[in-house]
Amino acid sequence: MKLGKLYESVLIEGKLEACIAKGGDALKSCISKYPEVLEPNGTVYKASLMSLSDLLGQYYDISDDVKSGGVFDFTYKSKTPIQSWTSDRDNAEEVTEVSPFLLQTIRTYKQVKDNPDALNRFLKEVIGDLDNITVPIVVKLDNNSDDLIFNSAHLMSLSNGQYENELLRINDRPTRVTAEIIEPLFNPVFTILKAIKQHEARLHQQG
Repeated sequence: MKLGKLYESVLIEGKLEACIAKGGDALKSCISKYPEVLEPNGTVYKASLMSLSDLLGQYYDISDDVKSGGVFDFTYKSKTPIQSWTSDRDNAEEVTEVSPFLLQTIRTYKQVKDNPDALNRFLKEVIGDLDNITVPIVVKLDNNSDDLIFNSAHLMSLSNGQYENELLRINDRPTRVTAEIIEPLFNPVFTILKAIKQHEARLHQQG
């Protein structure tokens, strides 16, 4: 009940809206007034998509981390100033979406990988469509109270689980994060990225 009254106080007084709108020091000040409710807890996660083009840009980072199952670092840039994150990694993975286009690309690669001519034709097509083939990832961000608001465990308790450990990030500046290609997609996706890199290297040698 005490926690519920704290939420009421934050929301009804309109202070939370002002904090989010102003961000920065105003957000930190608001959190300091209601730490039990607003101070975030632990590492947070978010489902996202990366195109094969973006993943190729991270190829060497990913290849360095092959043994860790596709965990790599990259700079995350949100399209919106306020984003919903979760403190539960499994929740983040559950809402990832696997594109039928990606699955078809993986199936086709498996069919042509042992036929050099068919493989070259396939890779040329894929290279022409890199921006449109997306891969589901889970983004991991270490807790930073300057950016995050809401204690997700308390919010979920008050809502009878409705919010699924949800909290907000109030920041759209580029941020260095850790990402993971969800299983079982990592190995086939990395294999295709490797084949594209090898194809590009051959073209460069020929040119």
